[in-house]
Amino acid sequence: MNKWKRYLAAAVVPLLIGTPVNGVAAEYAAGTEPDGTARTLSGYEAYAAGCTYDPSLKSVFAPVEISTGAIKTEADITGRLLVEETSLEIAVEVETAGWYTLALQYYPVYIRGESLEYALTLDSKLPFSECEGLKLPLSYSREDIPEEGGFSVDREGNELAPEWHLEERWYEEAVQADDGSQDEPYGFYLTAGLHTLSLSMIDGQAVFAGCQVTPLQEIPDYAVYLAQNEGRESSREAAAFVLPLEAEQAEQVSSMVVSAFCDSSSAAVSPEAENLQRMNALGGSMWSQPGTSASWTVTVPEDGWYNLSFHYRQDYTNGRASVRKLLIDGGVPFQEALEIAFPYTSSWKEMTPCDGEGTPYRLWLTAGSHTLTLEAALGGLRKIIADSQEILADLNGVYRRILTITGGSPDIYRDYSLDEKIPEAIEAMKELSERLNRIVEQLKGSRGAETGAISRLVVQLNRFYDKPEKIVTQLTQFQSNISALGTWIYDRYSQPLALDGLMLTGTEAAGRFEGASFWEECWHGIRQFCYSFMADYAQNGEEQETIDVWVPSGRDQTQLLKQLAEESFTSQTGINVNIRLVTEAALLPAVVAGRGPDVSLMCPVGTPVNFATRGAAYDLSSFLEREPVLDRFADSAVVPFTFAGGVYALPETLTFPVLFYRSDILEELGLELPETWDDVRELITDLNHNNMQFGLSSSFVSFGTFL
Repeated sequence: MNKWKRYLAAAVVPLLIGTPVNGVAAEYAAGTEPDGTARTLSGYEAYAAGCTYDPSLKSVFAPVEISTGAIKTEADITGRLLVEETSLEIAVEVETAGWYTLALQYYPVYIRGESLEYALTLDSKLPFSECEGLKLPLSYSREDIPEEGGFSVDREGNELAPEWHLEERWYEEAVQADDGSQDEPYGFYLTAGLHTLSLSMIDGQAVFAGCQVTPLQEIPDYAVYLAQNEGRESSREAAAFVLPLEAEQAEQVSSMVVSAFCDSSSAAVSPEAENLQRMNALGGSMWSQPGTSASWTVTVPEDGWYNLSFHYRQDYTNGRASVRKLLIDGGVPFQEALEIAFPYTSSWKEMTPCDGEGTPYRLWLTAGSHTLTLEAALGGLRKIIADSQEILADLNGVYRRILTITGGSPDIYRDYSLDEKIPEAIEAMKELSERLNRIVEQLKGSRGAETGAISRLVVQLNRFYDKPEKIVTQLTQFQSNISALGTWIYDRYSQPLALDGLMLTGTEAAGRFEGASFWEECWHGIRQFCYSFMADYAQNGEEQETIDVWVPSGRDQTQLLKQLAEESFTSQTGINVNIRLVTEAALLPAVVAGRGPDVSLMCPVGTPVNFATRGAAYDLSSFLEREPVLDRFADSAVVPFTFAGGVYALPETLTFPVLFYRSDILEELGLELPETWDDVRELITDLNHNNMQFGLSSSFVSFGTFL
């Protein structure tokens, strides 16, 4: 589970997490505390507390030992296939003890969704807790680029969203956090000698060829970066160089959600979208997950110093800035590039990253092609979010201790003597209040919305510490405030950003993005209004075969269906799809009158068979015999749509009850995970004794489980 999203469960039911214990690198690598006792597994922050950088350490490549299961790819590299619930070992030998990065060489074979998940152990031990669930970075590129460039278009001239495809190639990527919890790749402390690196595949399949072990590199700050490149000067051609880039033309993304979209709200976006859909921006609210990135290739004519500017809009976060990490050819040039802030703005603006004195950062690039990458990051919020998450876990622990005494609905007229029964919880409130106050101080100067949820908790915790008898009357509010803190963490974790363009310029060039004046924006709005009367929403195609589809849904869903039909059906078959927004009650009269649609979506479950009994629905059996469509569904899924040996509809959605459980609570209470409903019944008794509950929604699906 994503480290930063674990608070969601904690915000509902209390959770206790132990405090990480610091120690020297060798002792953590050995899995022991300084006194020789077994170490409780903690996070990377504790593991790397004694991290040092030693550039004199030597790099080494450790290949996978291949005895069976060898696979040779088109890159002429031989590796070993690793499937789910299997593992392999790599022998790693280093001459000198120190901190190293581990870069795995792998080739993706099969993935679910967008990631390959694995676990890593070193000498049969987990170095730190994050190694329980790591992800292999993957890249996606476009295969639908027309010869003339740009984007594919539908028959009306609207540009279609790009189709991203996994790059099936060899990757060599350092073991790193995928969720923005760390700015740099993980460092591993290796003592001199032989070590065993074990990889266990959790989700997906990949071929592994080996591991590149390199010394952990320190990223210099900007002043040191300039000093390292002192004496280098730009040529005249490099100094005057201007290269504008359309952000939506990104060549690689790390997730398919980072995609181009059409922004028709302003004349300042390039290209301008008025009557037709134009893919003219990248990201938006979808590009918010830390760790997701987009890359562009730039070619510069000469060695030299260059500046980088952006044309962006960031009106998603209620006054907060969004953060991006800048990488050049896969590496961060200097510390300040780890946190490039895009301030809040409700309109499209130009921004050039600058130092504290307002001087634009300079990038030294050699002649030729380079890859610029922007990755969503947490920046300075990273530590604040981590601290807040720990506090949230402790707050839930306090709340749960109270719950075991008072229950979920306490008697407000009863004295529970909480200060006598759980004095440690009362004392913890004071400490938690102080820790929250420190976070408020770190956020000093921010808008009130930034600290409101935290400040309310501080006031309430202080009140509870001074007057424990107030807890009973305000327990529900206390729970709400804890949940509000969880929501606050989630909101700060999101880093959305919309990009219109990038511009790489020489230090003496005058390249700027073209904005839009007040009158240009007005004229843009007028033209859009006029074009709205000319648009053909019916999608009729008289010269082409057309399928009529009726949808009794909302306009937004209808627009999405129209886009999907254009991109994945009409473009491949040449058959038009005429999607009409209707009411559910209009279907029966239209069919009776002989003017019904070819296809109707989102019908009630009983409608297909109801129409079939009257000969008003088409039997799909002939199609299903040619295509293994039914293999996509459970056997019982099509039973409601079967009549007299025919199948008259296919399900649009399938609902499965899922049981979520708190492993920490079960462990603390000494309870086993239930495997049958009889086990659940026994579990409920134990939970009730501790004033806890087993939740089961009162829906037909839940009761249908017992039928």
